Amino acid sequence: MRTTIGLILLLLAQTGFAGTVKRCGVTFVLPAKWTAVEKVSPDYPDETDIQCRVALRPEGWSARAKTSRWDASDPPVWLMIFGAGTSFEDALDGAGFEYEYREDGVKVGDPGRLGIPGRFGFSEAEPYSAGRFSGLVVRPTFRGFIRDVSTLRENESGLSTRDNESVVMKEPSGRIIGFASDGGTPDEPIDRDAIIAGIARTLVFEAPKSNEPQRH
Repeated sequence: MRTTIGLILLLLAQTGFAGTVKRCGVTFVLPAKWTAVEKVSPDYPDETDIQCRVALRPEGWSARAKTSRWDASDPPVWLMIFGAGTSFEDALDGAGFEYEYREDGVKVGDPGRLGIPGRFGFSEAEPYSAGRFSGLVVRPTFRGFIRDVSTLRENESGLSTRDNESVVMKEPSGRIIGFASDGGTPDEPIDRDAIIAGIARTLVFEAPKSNEPQRH
């Protein structure tokens, strides 16, 4: 196991990933020139299964997001750490996944179509994996807007159709993580799947503390 992790770390360092960080009770390799800021959930475990979030940004992203021609999310990627004992179904619910229902209240399909509603209809979840983690991803569409039409380039639209990517994955031990990202903007794109893959392949949970709250 240690040899495998070591080989992964070496490969990632050679492809733009460097620096192990510890946040939210996990360690992982952060992409080169990215930052990770821990955001502990104050209402865990009473109101949420998400124990902690990590805001992931390229260096200087907050300043670029403020001056971008487009509406830009800050941070562009979230890592979510679900509490020990959280079921996969509860994690999906906490990440915004839901079943599609007809107008008469009947669930669509059997056992049901799971996903997230988007700008152009219901987006169905698909299998997704990274390293030892496996689970589901959904990419509902939305419209992004230019902030100032005077900055539009020739033949450029002031609307951009993009999607929000939500990922929930479980490792063999049962611990669950999630990611959320809109992929940046047309001017400042984020290769979110490469970021997710690099982090998930190197993420290790710390041993739980004896007094750590858990969901049951």
